[in-house]
Amino acid sequence: KQATSVRAWWLTQERDHITPHYSVLEESVPEHHKQFIIAVFIGERLAGQGLGYSKVEAETEAARDALTKEFPHITA
Repeated sequence: KQATSVRAWWLTQERDHITPHYSVLEESVPEHHKQFIIAVFIGERLAGQGLGYSKVEAETEAARDALTKEFPHITA
């Protein structure tokens, strides 16, 4: 799964010369069953969002969403 985030980073760097960055939009409760909604931005533009039970899982889903939107010719 981590490879998806790396792929998004690499493709965006190559095309736009901008490093994507991630931001936590929301953390749900309860603490023992927390979910995260994370966004990935390219510059100031929202490129994708992801939901997961860990930050890494949500970042991976956000990267996959961004790859699908930014590079539709490449399967994430």
